[in-house]
Amino acid sequence: MAFGIGPVLTMGAVEALAAHGSDELRQTYLAKLTSGEWMGTMQLTEPQAGSDVGALRTKAQRAGDGTYRITGQKIFITYGEHDFTDNIIHLVLARTPDAPAGTKGISCFIVPKFLVGDDGSLGERNDVQCVSIEHKMGIKVSNTCEVTFGDTSIGNGEPARGYLLGEVHDGIAQMFQVIENARMMVGTKAIATLSTGYLNALDYAKSRVQGADLTQASDKTAPRVTITHHPDVRRSLMTQKSFAEAMRALVLYTATWQDKVMQAEHDGETGDDTELAAAVKTMWSAPVIATDPAIPSQPYSGTTEPGSPDGGTAVQEDPDRPAFAGNGPNDYVCVECGNVLAAAMDPMYMTKKVRVKCGRCKTVNVSIETPEVEAAMRHRRRG
Repeated sequence: MAFGIGPVLTMGAVEALAAHGSDELRQTYLAKLTSGEWMGTMQLTEPQAGSDVGALRTKAQRAGDGTYRITGQKIFITYGEHDFTDNIIHLVLARTPDAPAGTKGISCFIVPKFLVGDDGSLGERNDVQCVSIEHKMGIKVSNTCEVTFGDTSIGNGEPARGYLLGEVHDGIAQMFQVIENARMMVGTKAIATLSTGYLNALDYAKSRVQGADLTQASDKTAPRVTITHHPDVRRSLMTQKSFAEAMRALVLYTATWQDKVMQAEHDGETGDDTELAAAVKTMWSAPVIATDPAIPSQPYSGTTEPGSPDGGTAVQEDPDRPAFAGNGPNDYVCVECGNVLAAAMDPMYMTKKVRVKCGRCKTVNVSIETPEVEAAMRHRRRG
């Protein structure tokens, strides 16, 4: 997954170049990007301009040779620096001196890590530099960088050289070629993560024995059953399954419209049908990623839903407990009604018995002191 993000960004860069690049830019960059010899990035975010992209301050000054000199800073740039490929082609949003305020004044520029000669050979290093790596909770193989252009304290101390993509002040429309592609691919990844979470939760629920069947809840001698017998657990599993299958259908449906748009553009077709296909493609791209897999899939999410068969997991860095580690023997259900309790029952953090009131039947449940829990509590007390 981490390695897959780079090709996703590269695919977006290819689409943007193919749609908006000049013949010279396409001839210089498309072949190596398409082959995977070079990788692409998208650079929008700045410290003061997150979702408010119109507030960006990166500058682009036109030079006498028709290129632009880029200065500024970008943050949260995925694959902003690496040595996987011989060159990195950055798509950078910046402002020209005469640009109007807001998003209407933003232009898009091609800024290569290494300048490319007329014969396609790599030349000198462009002054685009990674100055730090962001500390993330996950996907660490995919480095996320803070990038500067023309920083006098690093590199050549000269502005980076950039090449205008398409028309000036049309950068947002051009960058959406990359964003739309990324939305679909991240949405597809979300489906894979959700489906994997569901399948692992299902496997866990089939083997986890806890409590008696609800029909025998008042019988203290009733045999213990796997948690798939408990209605609330079954509801949680079915919710996960329904989200996974519905999202998979949605992304495949959207992909068919993307194919129609690309085929129509290739054939030079216009008309109501083509416009409809483009509108549907754009409309459905957002919900694919906006449908948060953490909502139904809690087994591998930090925001556990009451009803998660796995009891929740840690998503933050913690030296005592690895991310995506289930809570093991302390996941439990209400002894009275079988509702799964979303309490943090990790023995790594318990120092005493934990009492949790069931949100459904109001029964107060007391944690079970297994040998593992008792040993962990003694360790915590000594610490």
